[in-house]
Amino acid sequence: MANIQVVWFKRDIRLHDHEALWQAALEGPVVCLYAYEPSAWRPSVQSPTHLMFVNQSLRDLDASLSAWGGRMTYRTGECPQVFRELHRELEPWGGIACIWSHQELGPASVTERNQRVQRWCESEGIHWNACPQDGVFPEKAPQESKKLLSKWLREPLPEPTPFPPLPEGWEEIWHYGSAQSARSLGHAGKTQTLELRGGETVAQQALQKLLSPHTLEATAAENLDVWGELQPYLAWGNLSLRQVWQAIQDEAEMWQALDEEPQNQTIRSQLRRNVRNIQHCIQRIQEYTAHPWMECRNLDETFDGMREHDFDAELFQDWCDGNTGYPWIDVCMRHLEHTGTWDTVMFETAVRFATHHLWLHWRKLLPFLSKTWVGFSSPLHTVWIQDIAGTTGRIPIRLDCPTKLARKYDPDAQWIRDYIPELAPLPDTEVHAPHHTPVLMQHMNHCVIGTDYPQPIIPLDQAKEWVEERCKERERLHPPPQTMQPVPPQETAPPDKPDEAPPLVDWASLPLQGARQYNN
Repeated sequence: MANIQVVWFKRDIRLHDHEALWQAALEGPVVCLYAYEPSAWRPSVQSPTHLMFVNQSLRDLDASLSAWGGRMTYRTGECPQVFRELHRELEPWGGIACIWSHQELGPASVTERNQRVQRWCESEGIHWNACPQDGVFPEKAPQESKKLLSKWLREPLPEPTPFPPLPEGWEEIWHYGSAQSARSLGHAGKTQTLELRGGETVAQQALQKLLSPHTLEATAAENLDVWGELQPYLAWGNLSLRQVWQAIQDEAEMWQALDEEPQNQTIRSQLRRNVRNIQHCIQRIQEYTAHPWMECRNLDETFDGMREHDFDAELFQDWCDGNTGYPWIDVCMRHLEHTGTWDTVMFETAVRFATHHLWLHWRKLLPFLSKTWVGFSSPLHTVWIQDIAGTTGRIPIRLDCPTKLARKYDPDAQWIRDYIPELAPLPDTEVHAPHHTPVLMQHMNHCVIGTDYPQPIIPLDQAKEWVEERCKERERLHPPPQTMQPVPPQETAPPDKPDEAPPLVDWASLPLQGARQYNN
């Protein structure tokens, strides 16, 4: 009996701060497995860009494992069928002794897959250890989970250890398999131009760049949020939230010891902002864990029925294609389509325009974003999108002016000219709002709005009127709870006037008792 430990990599493709891999190496010889599940890699679910990023991450992980005596094993098939076949392949060494992985959170398809794997493990008598990730402890009470999160963030990262030697004759018999291509998984057609590469090595470089003094100063001066640059690495586990949190804390301690100069204060402020970003991410993931039905329902049920019956497929397609007639919104969508990446500003701007101006239901956006955005993470972005759409009740619905956003985030119109070449002939004064350009100027510059570039698919005044009407209808159907004023205590008679009657209470002015139902 070789006591083979199988480490199942999913969205945790890294070597460092990998508790499952660290624990497995302490128990016995390790088989590092990645399974290409056809149901998860269907063209309707994932794009070739996702596969390109994952394969780059796996190659980087394989190179890192070789220094510790390990190597990746690839299999294609649905789980638990992959484990069933792997168990038979490992019979010469006693089969699978234990399965290790991180505690994956995700949509219903992930939960159902995990349940099938758990049932198979129980039928075979194999223990499956799922280690917590992202600071979420679903089985614990909220107060205990908060304490565990604080401890988890601050405890030392588990360093990889050399793997125990594999049994004799392993290399002559074992088949490691190979990474799958987009064509082998049923993907055909064009692929996106991936501007970033996957892998833990590149992710660490991106993190160090984010924490460099030059980047911190630039982002603070321009009020930019470059947190979205780390999203692909966090979504696929090239980095963990704990790694990022501890790196920011180490950097903050170093700057805290410096003088109180304006430059140092700016950098310290930006580091605190990055810490808040991590806290918000963890809070959203925790909320998704507590309410997994959020992928199907509004968190605030008073929004049910507001958008479901007003969905316009043509508006949705124009939004997806980047043909809304508003240059900054189209830049965001075309940037996503061409690169598979987004920063935080682009994500929030595009989703707010779709859910507020176009009044599209946020659920319709999830499949498109999960397929197109490499950095999409269902536990995180499902809650985030509901926040933007206003269906959590925490953030009010508001309609930002796309033209003002274009002038704010792209004052030189560089992004617009790169991603919307049909607007390139227009002068700088007109490119942010081309539909306001005089007709004569449009013809002189060979850029006719409505022919070369679409008119706005919905006027701002019409969108505002529509949204106000829907919000008033919601308030009429679901009035806000009445403010419960405490009943004033009756004044006691002074001891020297025992026969004086107590003051009268105007009961008609007090709130009705039935109003309490709105607070339950």
